[in-house]
Amino acid sequence: PTVYTMHDPIYPWYKELFELFASPNQKFISISKNQQHDAPDLPYLGTVYNGTDVELFNYSNEPEDYLMFAGRISPQKGVKEAIQVAKQSKHRLLIIGPVSKENQGYFDQYVKPELDDQILYLGRMDQDQLPKYYQKAKAVLTPVQWEEPFGLTTVEAMACGAPVISLNRGAARELIVNGKTGFVVNSIGEMVEAVGKIDTIKRRDCREHVAKKFAIDTIRYCSRLPQK
Repeated sequence: PTVYTMHDPIYPWYKELFELFASPNQKFISISKNQQHDAPDLPYLGTVYNGTDVELFNYSNEPEDYLMFAGRISPQKGVKEAIQVAKQSKHRLLIIGPVSKENQGYFDQYVKPELDDQILYLGRMDQDQLPKYYQKAKAVLTPVQWEEPFGLTTVEAMACGAPVISLNRGAARELIVNGKTGFVVNSIGEMVEAVGKIDTIKRRDCREHVAKKFAIDTIRYCSRLPQK
């Protein structure tokens, strides 16, 4: 028996490849239910969400007045759109993440010209450096431009108490409790409106949601249970 856990969207050529080499002993695990939508007929055993270490991502209820983006600097992650939200809502934005060679042109065109005292690029950071920025963030922005199959940034941020404002793409609705741990919206304009409502979110609710559903020990336990 062979089990594959898939961490990418199931692109059409992935689906064709899986079907071409299908055999009864091969099964699949998705990391979100949304990930299955483009290939619903593959032989899935079930969905096991990614987990996060809630001991590393400690909770804080003392935010400062800035927004945050964390992730690869790429068109798919929506850095350009995060800058638009920050400017339109008149907030500082901290951008954290690596720039690969293939995305250097994107950074130079859409990010670098916007950098000033309001829009700050802090570069790439190791995982253990991120919690102190999540803990102080008023909200974390994930204006994803692709069908992101999970989104560790989202659960890391909520573990620290930071609500997340996301576009309604990929697994966003499986990770965020809309109106309770953040907002899942359909446009940049709605993201800006959500920033104005972010104080209605209780940061403790964000932490408790992750501790209950996405903590590493919880994921380990769920992965041993029969999947529906």
